[in-house]
Amino acid sequence: MAKKFGVDMMSEKVYRAIQKSGKFDMDSWSWLATSADIRESGRALRGARGDDGVHVDQRVAEARFPDGGWRGVLRIPKVK
Repeated sequence: MAKKFGVDMMSEKVYRAIQKSGKFDMDSWSWLATSADIRESGRALRGARGDDGVHVDQRVAEARFPDGGWRGVLRIPKVK
């Protein structure tokens, strides 16, 4: 879906960085960019934030949960 919208899936590194500017995914979670070796196992990374900090773990990629989504990154080149 991210490719359809023309964005990249957000990496774990960027996800952790945005969490420093606010508390996102306190009541939900987000699918994140996942390496090919993890995806080949049928799993994917997801991130969430709890009272004790930011959590990133692996879950079954085909799972459908009503309280989740995905995070993307839109890169806009600088105009010179």
